[in-house]
Amino acid sequence: MRNRLVEPDMWGSLRASAIRGRDGTAERRAVVVPVGSFDRRAVLAAQYALTIPAQTRRAIHVIDDESAADELARGWMDSNLGMPLEMLSTQSTVSNSVATFARGLLSQGCGHVVIVMGRRVPGWSWQSCLHSHAADRIVDEVSGIPGVLTSVITVGTPVRQRSRVA
Repeated sequence: MRNRLVEPDMWGSLRASAIRGRDGTAERRAVVVPVGSFDRRAVLAAQYALTIPAQTRRAIHVIDDESAADELARGWMDSNLGMPLEMLSTQSTVSNSVATFARGLLSQGCGHVVIVMGRRVPGWSWQSCLHSHAADRIVDEVSGIPGVLTSVITVGTPVRQRSRVA
């Protein structure tokens, strides 16, 4: 099975078989939510991941900053999102670490792995340079791994209106 980038509006056509597990694969499915920081992207991705039938669900964070990881862990535990957060030491990059984690699940007998993550869409085009594009890099990294599906939840950033002074 080739890897797919699936936007939320496309899930309707995939739910019937591959995602909903009517083919008997839900018992062998793992759902993984890579989390960089505790924000709206993480919450929406985790909530969506809980709707996918699976044997295993895990949120993962690749540690690149100990204090940020501690803050994320506190926020995650306080939110009670319904899935454990696993801290991973970094491989060479975050995307490589996520790919290695997915390969590990497949080697442990998972039929396939669904990676659900949030992507921030900037309100203005110039804001694009302010974001790391981690979701895009993860999709690129896992695209060659048979048995891995990706779902990217698009989260918009609010556009602030300038107040006019009369």
